[in-house]
Amino acid sequence: GVECSAAPTMTKALQEKKPVMIPQNPTIADSLCSIIASNNAFNIIRGYLDRMITVDEVWISRAMINILEREKMVVEGAAACPVAAIIAGKVPELRGKNVVCIVSGGNINSSRISRVIDRGMAAEGRLVKFSVALLDVPGAMARLLTKVTDNGADVKSFVPERAWMRRDIFTVSVNMLIETSDMHHAKDLEKKLLKDYPNAHFIMNDFRASEEPPHVLSFNEIKKAADRIEGGIIHTPLCEAKISKYMDYNIYLKCENLQYTGSCAERGIRNALLAYSGDLGERGVIVPSLGNMALGTAYHGGTLGIPVTVVMPERTPPAHAQRCSELGADVVLCGDNLDDAIAYAKKVHQEGHQTILDADDPHVMAGLGTVGVEIITQLPEADAVIVPVAGGALLASVLVACKKLKCSCLVYGAECSKVPKMMKALQAGRPVPVTVVPNLADGLNTSSVGPNAFATIKNRLDRMLVVDELYISRALISMLERERLVADGAGVCAVAAVMQGLVPELRGKRAVCVVSGGNIDCGRLARTIQRGLGSSGRLMRFAVPVPDHRGGLEQLAKTINDESAVLKSLVTEQMWVHSDVGTTWANVVVETANEEHACNFKDRLRDLYPTARFAAVDIDDKHKLSVR
Repeated sequence: GVECSAAPTMTKALQEKKPVMIPQNPTIADSLCSIIASNNAFNIIRGYLDRMITVDEVWISRAMINILEREKMVVEGAAACPVAAIIAGKVPELRGKNVVCIVSGGNINSSRISRVIDRGMAAEGRLVKFSVALLDVPGAMARLLTKVTDNGADVKSFVPERAWMRRDIFTVSVNMLIETSDMHHAKDLEKKLLKDYPNAHFIMNDFRASEEPPHVLSFNEIKKAADRIEGGIIHTPLCEAKISKYMDYNIYLKCENLQYTGSCAERGIRNALLAYSGDLGERGVIVPSLGNMALGTAYHGGTLGIPVTVVMPERTPPAHAQRCSELGADVVLCGDNLDDAIAYAKKVHQEGHQTILDADDPHVMAGLGTVGVEIITQLPEADAVIVPVAGGALLASVLVACKKLKCSCLVYGAECSKVPKMMKALQAGRPVPVTVVPNLADGLNTSSVGPNAFATIKNRLDRMLVVDELYISRALISMLERERLVADGAGVCAVAAVMQGLVPELRGKRAVCVVSGGNIDCGRLARTIQRGLGSSGRLMRFAVPVPDHRGGLEQLAKTINDESAVLKSLVTEQMWVHSDVGTTWANVVVETANEEHACNFKDRLRDLYPTARFAAVDIDDKHKLSVR
């Protein structure tokens, strides 16, 4: 059953277990507005009804607009309530199923239709208000109108105001009502106008289908997912890390980078594809992703015969897009970041073309939870599990599984310090957007955590760790050199947290680090290796003055050789220096064995060249490894 939230007569009756009177409020769905539920209807409904849903007036107006434009039918507010419940995301359990919405009536007068259309368009972001103060000079208003129309928007009203302003007499205030094609177009227009008019005021309704309380993942869902995906994914090994011998920790690695597509994302994707098996074969799915979910969906969609479209930012490495294409997916490159890809996917989904999947989907989360089940099964003695955090789905699902199977097991999250979305969310008590700054752990670069993941994690997580990017690069090199495993920056974030010394309470205990993925293209891998060598002191860059004769550089090269360092680069500079004409500055890059070797080499150079300048990465002593 569906009713308007302004007049929830049956909802109140079911809560009180008898019809009760409620205040009568004006509503678009006026034919549903009664002060008390019928006794006879209530007695029948309470014995048979599966669920009662309330919808806000905003969603009713949006439903009326959609029915008018797409179905070419005129309906009243009450009749649009069932469609409004679906648009608002109130019934996610019905995805992929055949659903009948009863359109109960169409008696609405023309003046009300006009008001409802305006309300619905505003709710969808298709009507926005824009206010700006301009210099009252010829051409200023014309330039503003040109900028709006050049961006594909339509100006519905344009009102300049001079008399009632509190500014100087050389300024005019302009209030505009602008029509756009959809919310994505409106936000793009807002970004462009605010760039040219930073002091402007943009008013836009952004109603999202999230009125329903967030879904809190249960262990039963994870158990069902484990049965559902059995035989379709790899049970990855959990092995003791070789770096444990050089540290005060007993580290174990859950190697999800060894899945077929190189990440744990395919666990969740396969479970969701099987759970939504209704009409996905005809409509297909669309997945916004930074890479891992795209690859997992492309592979498992192909094996299950489901059409797949993946949407990735334009900055995605070409190798990722090519591999998705090879696996049979349609690839769309859109925008600069994941938020742009999500906006495009939602637009396609709203047009009814494809079902959208993201990491915060309950079925995706349930599939990811099988990682936690395997960890406790493979290592019952585990004292702690550290999980990389992107949108929070993996952390939330592993948390539920580990706490259920072993309540004493600690569960920590780890994320890059440049994009601390989970830490900010935990501090604020709700998901909050953060600025996405490019970093090595690009697979974790989401602007905010998912509402379902956060609701599952809240008040249950033991600790949240924020990892410095330098240690991510060092962890990646350790994985390559000592573990012989290829992992991406996001995948090694848990190992990096241990290397940074963020978990001293786990010394001597069995700590499992989830290596969530290994999808890193060769170019980025090479750059990350260089960054890691520099942060660990194994690459050192310095400049020294040498005599400008044939023996100057020879002496410098001999010193480097005598100290067992490897000369990687040497560039001389004679023109742009402030020293005497008999001196040449040599800019040198050398490779050393470790930090101790680098310090000894630096001391030796300073003895021979007191004015030498070093550009090495310094790490705080408190963060250094505890090496035996």
